[in-house]
Amino acid sequence: MGNRKMSPIKSIRKVELFLNMAMKRGEKYFVIAKFQLNTGLRIVDVLKTKVSDVFLPSMKFREYLTLKEKKTGKNKQIKLNDELKKCIKTYISNSNLKYDDFLFPGRNPENHITYYQVWRVFTEIADKLILENFATHSLRKTWGYFSYKASKHNIAL
Repeated sequence: MGNRKMSPIKSIRKVELFLNMAMKRGEKYFVIAKFQLNTGLRIVDVLKTKVSDVFLPSMKFREYLTLKEKKTGKNKQIKLNDELKKCIKTYISNSNLKYDDFLFPGRNPENHITYYQVWRVFTEIADKLILENFATHSLRKTWGYFSYKASKHNIAL
């Protein structure tokens, strides 16, 4: 886990395979990966997200996910896309999560799943796909890579 070089997944096909393999390990891992790939958030910020950060008490989506980034201390607002919203809604329903629950609970629902557990599952998937220099941060880098390509290399976008 230490100071490994991390690389993005540069193949859409490998991203799809990664997501399919994550789903086979459990819907929670699929949604965590999808969350990172669609928001570019660090894994620590994804894992500490609560249902109440995404939904209003009426269980309608908030306009923005608002959070304070652990590493930088900065407040960040992210508009979730429809594809991610659909995944989250299905996952919450299937998992019977309540408004005050962590979006990604651990074995003890009072806490979120651990970074180490997600790292273990994701690196196992990456090894099977022969993804070099992979760590949980690679999904954030993958988001950046495809965002950069989609913007025609305009980093400001």
